[in-house]
Amino acid sequence: KNRTKDGKFISMPPVDLSIVDVNNELWMVFTHYTVRLNPKEPETMRKDAFMTIMKDCDVVSPKARKNKVMEADMNTIHGVVQSQSAGRKFVFSSFKKTLGKIAVKVFPEKTTGLKAPQAMERLLSECILPHAHKRLKIPIVEQTSLPEIIGLSKTFAPSLKLIFQFFAVVPPQPE
Repeated sequence: KNRTKDGKFISMPPVDLSIVDVNNELWMVFTHYTVRLNPKEPETMRKDAFMTIMKDCDVVSPKARKNKVMEADMNTIHGVVQSQSAGRKFVFSSFKKTLGKIAVKVFPEKTTGLKAPQAMERLLSECILPHAHKRLKIPIVEQTSLPEIIGLSKTFAPSLKLIFQFFAVVPPQPE
């Protein structure tokens, strides 16, 4: 998606953050990678999944380059944020916090004049949102009306309800 046949990165136009729900878009990115690389714990992102996102978005580099973070620095940032997280799990809030720390490395104030919030906006609009893979948004009503899902729902209703609520576009409703 993001590379030519010879492996060169294809730059995409920036995303206008004023017209997207950034938190929701980041959630779709987060869950796309967690479900594929860690389906048993989709609420937790492993380091390899995080590094895959950074590589897909061309933010990480094996050596120092402009607007890139070295792999070693990326590993350190990830490790520090994960160690500060509850239960030492890299959850969605850890993901956002790490992106903030990476943003100031990719777009340092010294060379760009951007403060941390503006660096984060630029990282999201130019790197993450245009290039990272995302889950498709399918309303829960469409998913649960499929005949296959109805059959499974009858058999596994309590467990499936929790799964569907976790990944649904709408937040779970209390019973």
